[in-house]
Amino acid sequence: MDLLDSEREAFLRRESGGDDSLVAEVLGLLTHDPGSVGPIRAEASSNLVGSKIDRYSLLEILGSGGMGEVYLAEQKEPIQRKVALKIIKLGMDTKEVIARFESERQALALLDHVNIAKVLDAGATEQGRPYFVMEHVQGIPITGFCDRHRLSTRERLGLFSQVCHAIHHAHQKGIIHRDIKPSNVLVSRQNGDSVPKVIDFGVAKATSQRLTERTVFTEQGQLIGTPEYMSPEQADLTGLHVDTTSDVYSLGVLLYELITGALPFESGTLRAVEYDEIRRIIREELPPKPSSRLSALGKRATDIASRRKTSISALNRQVRGELDWIAMRAIEKDRSRRYQSASELALDVERYLRDEPVVAGPPSTAYRLTKFVKRHKRAVGSLVVVIAALAMGLGFSTTMFFRAESAREQAESEARKSERINTFLQEMLGSVNPTEQGRDVSVREVLDEAAAQIETELADQPEIQAAVRNTIGATYTALGLYDAAERHLREALATRQRVLGNEHPDVATGLNNLATLLQLRGKHAEAEPLFRQTIAMRRRLFGEEHPEIASALNDYATLLQFQGKYAEAEPVFRQALALRRKLFGEEHMQVAQGLGNLGLILRLQGKYAEAEPYYRQAIAMQRSLHGGEHPDLAANLHNLATLLMINGRYADAESLSREAVAMVKSCFGEEHPHTATCLVTLAGLLESQRKHAEAESMYKETLAIRKKSLGEEHATIALNLNDLATLLSTQGRYEEAESLYREALIMQEKILGEGHPDAARSLEGLANVLIDQGQAEQAEALLRRCLMIRRETLPEGHMLTASAEYLLGGVLVAQERYAEAETLLVGSCSTIEASPSLSTGTKREVIESVIALYQAWGKPARVAEWKGRLQEKEDEP
Repeated sequence: MDLLDSEREAFLRRESGGDDSLVAEVLGLLTHDPGSVGPIRAEASSNLVGSKIDRYSLLEILGSGGMGEVYLAEQKEPIQRKVALKIIKLGMDTKEVIARFESERQALALLDHVNIAKVLDAGATEQGRPYFVMEHVQGIPITGFCDRHRLSTRERLGLFSQVCHAIHHAHQKGIIHRDIKPSNVLVSRQNGDSVPKVIDFGVAKATSQRLTERTVFTEQGQLIGTPEYMSPEQADLTGLHVDTTSDVYSLGVLLYELITGALPFESGTLRAVEYDEIRRIIREELPPKPSSRLSALGKRATDIASRRKTSISALNRQVRGELDWIAMRAIEKDRSRRYQSASELALDVERYLRDEPVVAGPPSTAYRLTKFVKRHKRAVGSLVVVIAALAMGLGFSTTMFFRAESAREQAESEARKSERINTFLQEMLGSVNPTEQGRDVSVREVLDEAAAQIETELADQPEIQAAVRNTIGATYTALGLYDAAERHLREALATRQRVLGNEHPDVATGLNNLATLLQLRGKHAEAEPLFRQTIAMRRRLFGEEHPEIASALNDYATLLQFQGKYAEAEPVFRQALALRRKLFGEEHMQVAQGLGNLGLILRLQGKYAEAEPYYRQAIAMQRSLHGGEHPDLAANLHNLATLLMINGRYADAESLSREAVAMVKSCFGEEHPHTATCLVTLAGLLESQRKHAEAESMYKETLAIRKKSLGEEHATIALNLNDLATLLSTQGRYEEAESLYREALIMQEKILGEGHPDAARSLEGLANVLIDQGQAEQAEALLRRCLMIRRETLPEGHMLTASAEYLLGGVLVAQERYAEAETLLVGSCSTIEASPSLSTGTKREVIESVIALYQAWGKPARVAEWKGRLQEKEDEP
């Protein structure tokens, strides 16, 4: 989403330090169609600037094309931010276009990658015109950014690799971009790092025309994309052979341009000829190698080299050979000879950056020996290498050859597998096209249709079948459809174990995915050994310092947390966070997740002051990295709201909680278990502010959501029953509350065991209700069980332990068992008085209970002493 001319110019002047010539050049890149006379002007087909669509105020138009418009919009509720809103133009909202737009929206919802501009929302106007709401990316095209910052060739390749991985992510979700070019890859500086973002995913596919690019038409059809970056099969108007390798071709052109500063076919050449000649050039003519292109640029090459902080001779040496091979393989006319996935292209670029043999290169002995020497130049002297090479002769050459062949075969095997998966996913999406079926299609229907096809379509390819099952199972999990998810994840794991053996990265992934699902279903005893197997296997496969190890540790710690083993979970969370910081640095989404998890486990142990900074660090980092809505950000907003509620900071807590609810609904929908979790916290806040009717309605809503997705018995359903029972108890509805507490307690002891902290909570609530109904003796037994659990599972001096001590002390006073009551009441009072989160009124009430004890016991001196403490409390400001 480009900036308007004035906004662009102001931004570029800040970035360039006032370099007018550079500003003019980059503006030219941004605003000029190579075949046009002047700049492309944004022309609205309808006067929407200044109006509102749903909760979005349209501020400016960013781009306009044949079928759609892109607006800069402002959202104020539930969070304030600027976004880009795309809407189909008036007159283009035909049934066919709308159906394709809706189908693409379903696919776009599956994308979640740090280098892809995120789709935040979608809907339709009152007139039925569909729209997307996307992250507003304030960057400049990748080529202009690289030139502006004079990035070296290696630095440009690092950015390009990230773009390839983003495109591969989309391909795995069944989405082909079809218009990859510099203006659709925007780069900005974030915390000192250069971050590329791919924009306009799938819009060409949805609307058959780019929003900001001129499309060349004929009577027979139209070209979708931009000619300079278009694959030969895209130039065939039937579009029958356009697949993920078409995007690989466009990536190859982008790579060519990044390393040479020029295109394989210059714009002047393509735009100066007739339409059919454009198609012929794209489909038939062979472009020069990048190094040959550089040699033909003359004086212009000197400036190109300067922008890469090198000389033209040095740049020619860098490009000649490996980069020639990589770029030319990516832009092969025959798509079967290209890299078969964007990931394969990225891996070859990364091999080049690590001075390893590239798959695109010829397997010559001299080339591989050169790469070996370069990688190990500090360890071996040139004389030693020469002598060793002569001595080993053919043996060395043969070894290096077979290593190279092995790497090539593995890469090609992975590429074939990836392509088959991509093809299946694309067919899966096409099979439920709303244009063909004449109705809206949900993600659930897409998955169900795919699941039904797996057995027959992939029966002869068990490894690919397992990979697709794993993807479908993970997606069912994300949707909260746990029964379907478990079936597919178990079958995927069994197939992988049979085909790949018990020691393979894919088997470890299958174990981890199944364990995570079992944890979500409350089957903790089944999940724990699977998590342990995952960690052990990944350590054997990857070593101690690897992202997969950090993820496995984090997942295992989460299980320990759900089991109530807080003290065990904390060091594992800390270990995972430390490893992620070492691997990714201080500013990374994995680090943000680790900070949030550590904040949660500290909060659960009553370490409130220590927990809050971790939450706030995580939220700030996630807002910076994600820029808008994200499930992890929603989770941390929810958790911080819970902490603030515990500390009595209700206004701040409610604001965060409402933001979390809106975000999680946007990410997961109205009836997802995660939505229920956030609603429970908001209900608790309403209850704390005595908004009982609204809170009760919300508790019941969450209970219905959870029972629908989790079944009748689940640990979180028991917590929900507990919350509702507490609310009813405060309103004096003791019989209803007692019934719910007992139901929750039975469920918790069955699922979690009798010694779980959640069971202690139900025991305390039930005891309270019995005390209020005059059944103190029954309450005593429950409170003793509650106190035993909390002393065993919580750190010394925890507020929940003090709460149980206080209640049990009161029961014993009523039975005139003063000595034991004194120990409990005085001990709880010390903890409660020291708490900064409790009100003065609460602390005064506890002191009054101790005074009542000594009055009943007949100890006037102690009464006087504690009345003095009470007076001190009342004198406090």
